[in-house]
Amino acid sequence: MVIDAMEMLHFQANDYIINENDEGSEIYVSEDGKFDVIKQGNVIGQFGGETVFGELAILYNAKRFASIRAVTNAKVWKIDRDKFRQIMVISGSKEREENLNFLRSAPFLNDLSEDVLNKVVDLLQRKFYATNTCIVREGDIGNEFFIIRGGTVTIKKLNESGEERVVDNRKRGDYFGEQALLNADCRQASVYADAPGTEVLKLDREAFISYLGTIPQLRELPVERSDPEGRDSNRKSEFDNEYANIELTDLKKIATLGAGAFGKVDLVSYDKKTIFALKIVKKIDIVKQDQIEHIYSEKHVMMKCRSSPFIIELYKTFRNDKFVYFLMEACMGGDVWTVMSQRRFFDEKTARFIAGCVVEAFDFLHSHNIIYRDLKPENLMLTTDGYCKLVDFGFAKHIPANQKTHTFAGTPEYVAPEIILDRGHDRSVDYWALGILIFELLVGKTPFRGQNQIKIYQQILGGIDVVQMPSKIPKSAQNLIRALCKQLPAERLGYQRKGILDIKRHSWFDGLDWQKLRNKQLSSPIKRPINHLTDLQHFGPSGVENEADPPPETSGWDIDF
Repeated sequence: MVIDAMEMLHFQANDYIINENDEGSEIYVSEDGKFDVIKQGNVIGQFGGETVFGELAILYNAKRFASIRAVTNAKVWKIDRDKFRQIMVISGSKEREENLNFLRSAPFLNDLSEDVLNKVVDLLQRKFYATNTCIVREGDIGNEFFIIRGGTVTIKKLNESGEERVVDNRKRGDYFGEQALLNADCRQASVYADAPGTEVLKLDREAFISYLGTIPQLRELPVERSDPEGRDSNRKSEFDNEYANIELTDLKKIATLGAGAFGKVDLVSYDKKTIFALKIVKKIDIVKQDQIEHIYSEKHVMMKCRSSPFIIELYKTFRNDKFVYFLMEACMGGDVWTVMSQRRFFDEKTARFIAGCVVEAFDFLHSHNIIYRDLKPENLMLTTDGYCKLVDFGFAKHIPANQKTHTFAGTPEYVAPEIILDRGHDRSVDYWALGILIFELLVGKTPFRGQNQIKIYQQILGGIDVVQMPSKIPKSAQNLIRALCKQLPAERLGYQRKGILDIKRHSWFDGLDWQKLRNKQLSSPIKRPINHLTDLQHFGPSGVENEADPPPETSGWDIDF
């Protein structure tokens, strides 16, 4: 499908295929020719035919790292991001439906509900066996169930003289080893891959039970109802808090707390006793970067989170011709990243407390079918009493139960493998990010690092098991990080049958009183006292603020702000 969607291009010597700093949405494959890689006017490399380049564009809009110039006449193939991602979504959905049909065809699974089967699909792993490989050996303890996805297998049993004889053959869609899901009995026969090899879908018994429970338990489950919080409730726009009557003109700017490409966050006062953080976003940039859905999602998600003490509170939104505004509580302790950069890394007690606050925030979000997707120290703000609150919900999204989303979202060092591979994702990406955060809090840097984003993504796809854990990370924390950062989303701690409770009960959190944490009765090891209400001592320079007044944007997309 990808090849059929690609377009062939011809270039002459000295033609530029890619220009440095341009925003790109196409990936290229050279067929023949020679090419220069040019950065800031200097040739830093060369390559020839059969080479992929510009691949970051497949994931999201990113500025080109370097220019690519044809040295000779050249032939190049290209495909743009929208076509590529559409193919990935279609092929992923097709494979998922095909796997569901395989599961439905197994008699001992076909009386399970569709909700359960949709979860079982997440546990299936594809594996290829070369010709004559023994997939299952008679007499071994069985712990895996297999469905044949491609090719055939031969089943053999030992006779009285100890020789194997053929007793059956199986083809695509057939299954074997089903007793492994019911109990850990010995295999009753051996199964061999036929020529030219066999591809199977493998289901591990222990993973199955951890994630879902035993089959008899699943048969007794009531049918899950659809989520009551649908699209319509997301569109609710009224605010009903004590500050709902404040108008934009009532607010007085005190200082700028932070600034970036999106706009800025100002500290503002309503009266001498009340301060807020006012996030100001340029409307023209939202439209140019196709972020309208994200900005609305940010608003609607935050409106649902008023009752969580671990999530920044949104009081009201405003709009005018040039900006949209979020009026939020002000956390005057600064962000976790600033403190970490001063200390280099955190001691175990402090890291555990910060991670505990994040777990409580995730518990709230996930119970409302909201995924966060942007965990990092910069997005953890501190109150003066040292408690953490999640901020910046631009990547957060409401996803109904048993559904997945395909949008690329997150900070490179924190994105989960399934986001990079565009296989669809859900709340399990937040558990992956929690593992990365705990590593960074204890070490001062993330486990996956590289010279550029592609290098980082390659390391992430290599997995956490190849990462050398620094000795400063306690063994129980190492165990937790590996359990949270499993490559297969369905195997991650927090995503199993007992949900986030498994994370709270992990040995690394022993001694943390979750009830007292929720009630804010624990003394924080990271208190951030201030001398007066508007004391900015915990905030550094506000960043580069683009003071240029943006042009008006009056298309009306922001009518619900």
